[in-house]
Amino acid sequence: CKKKMQIIWVRYFANIKDGDGLTRDATWNLFAANFGQSKVYKIDRNAVVNTYVSNQPGSAGMVFDDQGILFLANYNSAQIVRIDPNGNVLNVFASGVANPISLDFNSQGILYTNNNYNNALTSINQNGVKNVLHTSSFNNSSLTIDDNDNIYVSDYNSGVIKKIDAQSQSESTFTNLPIVTGGVGFIIYSQGYFFASAIRDNVIYMIDENG
Repeated sequence: CKKKMQIIWVRYFANIKDGDGLTRDATWNLFAANFGQSKVYKIDRNAVVNTYVSNQPGSAGMVFDDQGILFLANYNSAQIVRIDPNGNVLNVFASGVANPISLDFNSQGILYTNNNYNNALTSINQNGVKNVLHTSSFNNSSLTIDDNDNIYVSDYNSGVIKKIDAQSQSESTFTNLPIVTGGVGFIIYSQGYFFASAIRDNVIYMIDENG
């Protein structure tokens, strides 16, 4: 269920107010979450912007599954919802998820999200059953999962990115970015590389698998 991202360069010209989470579908339409206005925009390859879905309280991280269904984390309502390709909400996939931000699937189709409220991670199986996995006590901002199902969690207040081993569940520091002000925003993994935003330094880092 884990999607592989082909790295290509596509330039979009679009002004998205309060953009937060960002993802793309199989045909490279972009989707940008608007946290403040509780909606998601769809941006096609001609830079045409349309509202994809509205009334999603605190829209944050997003990820598509292999069937083209969008999973959206709603931070303010503590829910993760499923949305079809036409922008219709299918159902609430999981509720009572404390302040979810970022979403990613592992190779077994298990969905993971980081919980900003209690500095934890939550795994959610295909039936929507939750399992809370606590991490170190820092203000986690995002997560991503590599091809071996290792989980990486970033710190909103520093340049630290932690790695949680898929087999042992042991936690270690993967890297500590030389961020001057603030910390890491979103992180993503694709084809052996990690990309991390230093939101107050206005920098994006590219990191290899050795950190």
